Amino acid sequence: MGELEGNIIFTKSTSVNKVGENLEVPQEMVSLKIRQTGTITVEFRGLQEEISRVMGFFETMVDMEPLSMNISSTGLTEGYFKGTNAFVEEVGPDGKSIWGYGVVFQELK
Repeated sequence: MGELEGNIIFTKSTSVNKVGENLEVPQEMVSLKIRQTGTITVEFRGLQEEISRVMGFFETMVDMEPLSMNISSTGLTEGYFKGTNAFVEEVGPDGKSIWGYGVVFQELK
């Protein structure tokens, strides 16, 4: 994601959850991995408080629920929530716990 700066904003688009509910996270916490055509794994890394907030946003979502993301105000990428990956905890070089959590996003074509 290199030179882009700013935040990534995820927006729930419908449904069982509040329409338009947003999650905004600093780009430094996020890495994107394209797994297959249109499928993106969004990985979050940060302190417990940060990851707990992220987990709280996604844990209420159901498979195929509409979701969009906007990376550094470059425009909406629309798609569907496909699920989550396991939560992990690692010890950083400074001895602090670093948490990780992943979400699978299916981009609309």
